[in-house]
Amino acid sequence: MTGRNRIVAPGFIDVFSDLFSDPLKYFIKKLKDHKQITEKDLLTTLSDKDLFYIISFGVIKKMLRGFTTIVTSLSKLDPVIKMLDLISERIIVLLDLDHMSREEALDYFIRSKRWHNYKKLLKISVMTGREDLFKELSPHVPREMPIVIKGNLCIKDPAGRKIIRLDPKDLSCDNYPIIYTDEELFNQMISTGSRKDLLILFGSGSKGYIDYRKILRTYDYNIMMSLMTRVGSEIYNTATGSIEPGRLSDVVIYDLSEAPLIAPSIDLNIISQIILEEQPKIETLIVGEEIVIDGGELLSVGRDFFEKTRSRFIELFSELSK
Repeated sequence: MTGRNRIVAPGFIDVFSDLFSDPLKYFIKKLKDHKQITEKDLLTTLSDKDLFYIISFGVIKKMLRGFTTIVTSLSKLDPVIKMLDLISERIIVLLDLDHMSREEALDYFIRSKRWHNYKKLLKISVMTGREDLFKELSPHVPREMPIVIKGNLCIKDPAGRKIIRLDPKDLSCDNYPIIYTDEELFNQMISTGSRKDLLILFGSGSKGYIDYRKILRTYDYNIMMSLMTRVGSEIYNTATGSIEPGRLSDVVIYDLSEAPLIAPSIDLNIISQIILEEQPKIETLIVGEEIVIDGGELLSVGRDFFEKTRSRFIELFSELSK
């Protein structure tokens, strides 16, 4: 590999990803149409092994788009730990334990917390919409981790910890130190480069297209790149949002030799546009000290994994469609 037509960039951080439903969105839609099965129904049906395949598939999909850190909300940790034994990717798990009692949630979180910093890849925090759980769990959340709140909850952390709200800004929490991430989240959805996914998300081609163009008029590409690297890194304290001398960084090397719009003089905004819209080939992806993609190929996962995953998806659909 030469340096010609290559761009080195920090890995993206996905500030909130649904690793469960994203790989299964077509599967879930068909089940909803056929039997009115909800995502919650499906989640209670799946074994930890099924969740391992689904989560791994979702992580690989993100890696192939240049993401090296993924924030996700789950109620089970075991499938993520098993996945990290196969794939090197930074995962921040926001444990959503709102379905449990205070005692059950505290016991589960304390048992799960021992996996914090597993392989230097896994981070653990809490996402909750319950004030009682916030007060019960927040003292046990690792000090460097923010806590994510949802719903109509407005609350302060006595320890001064960073609080993140994932819901829109129509709820006023005056005098509360809350970081709102709805704009960042929207940009995350846009800037994965998958317009098709965006159209499905909004359920209407015309509405999705209008929203896509609106956001591009609002933010230039360099700002969008910053949201996906530096800003996301600062929100979750990952220290992976920039490449600096003497610091271990997550790195993506893009091969732009087949990308359009390449000019003799490099304009960073144009390069950002190519990366965000065109999804150029990823030559190499490095997470920490490990090369996980090289020459455009995944190094830790082979054809056998994808064949097993595909077979299990087909079996699941057949079982649940009866």
